Amino acid sequence: MEKKKIRKDEIDKKEEEEKEDTIRTYEYMKWGKFMKIHNPEYGLYHFRVPTPQERKASFDCSGETTLFSKSISHEYTKFYKPMKAPGPNDWLMNHKEYGQTFREYSRFGFHEITKKKKVIYIAPLSFNINPAFDQSFLTAMIILAQDYYYDMIVKLLNINIDLSGVEYRNYEDGSYQLNANTIIEKLFNEMPDDGYCLVCLTDIDLYNDVRVIKPRKWIYYPPPYKNDFCYELNSFKYWVSICSICRFDPLYVIDNPPDDDDMNIKMYFSLLKRSAKLVLKNIGHMFGLKNCIFFKCLMNGFGSMEEFDGRPMEVCPCCLRKIFTNISRKFNRLDDNGRVENDKLVYDRFKKIKESLDKNFYGVFEIESKWYQERIESLYYELFCGNKNEELDYDKK
Repeated sequence: MEKKKIRKDEIDKKEEEEKEDTIRTYEYMKWGKFMKIHNPEYGLYHFRVPTPQERKASFDCSGETTLFSKSISHEYTKFYKPMKAPGPNDWLMNHKEYGQTFREYSRFGFHEITKKKKVIYIAPLSFNINPAFDQSFLTAMIILAQDYYYDMIVKLLNINIDLSGVEYRNYEDGSYQLNANTIIEKLFNEMPDDGYCLVCLTDIDLYNDVRVIKPRKWIYYPPPYKNDFCYELNSFKYWVSICSICRFDPLYVIDNPPDDDDMNIKMYFSLLKRSAKLVLKNIGHMFGLKNCIFFKCLMNGFGSMEEFDGRPMEVCPCCLRKIFTNISRKFNRLDDNGRVENDKLVYDRFKKIKESLDKNFYGVFEIESKWYQERIESLYYELFCGNKNEELDYDKK
């Protein structure tokens, strides 16, 4: 009798815990603070917001006293916002992400830069039609990629793909989408021998092949067929990426373009900024970086234009250390413990980006330029001055 009673108590306790968990899950779903799988077809994915300790451990600078580690970790809580619980339409609500710490990246994830493969190629795709991008737009992508991925060589590559071998879908309104997977297979053959990675741009809408990769998960209802699209697709087998800026253009949702010149300039600046963020993000993926879940970061996944616009243009301390460590392997800047020796790399990179934004993109990246200015001053005082009352003189450093 006692055993049966104990068994019954255990069952009752388990049922009570499950009931409480169901109620708690519903409340969290209601307020968008916590997610759990409920519908396997369009289900909600479980995501737990990283703790402050986990965010700090993600870039693993504890116990290090070099200027490089200080540059990475100095006042990071001030300049890098933590990841918050996703909303109903955010990427983490619809996709299962495990994150990638610096230690995981250094052991398993990095795509090594070699003497033979050291060039980042950015390619505008042409499909036997007139070029979709003007030269100034492509030059902007090259300049930003060169500044962000310090010491890497970035080149422009023109690629023309025959549409006869690419799968596509037509719609009644005359629009069409291209199969991103079939394009990826063709791009591998276009990679130059010295290419470290290839990032391609197109202004044509893309979609994922469900036979190859799972389509975007939708929460509350299955979308119309045309809404199954993708902004980007990466191949970590071929180190090739394709990006579509079709839906980045503000004119995509406007039937008639405005007559106001100032408005057209703002719309072009918006397209330029979004395209630059997408290209830089996909180059980061080609370095082996996964979607970041620790901070609000350039490497965050995104499921909507609102979410993408809310992401910063700079990578977080975790992703920044991954990039510098990978590049430093090629230039032999690592010590015996695998740490970066050149202590001024981070400071020099921030300074170079700030000068480039002010010189080449006046009025486009004002918020980003202001952030870099504050970050540079903070690092200057910490690394070189030690006294905030001293006058800044960057040229001496």
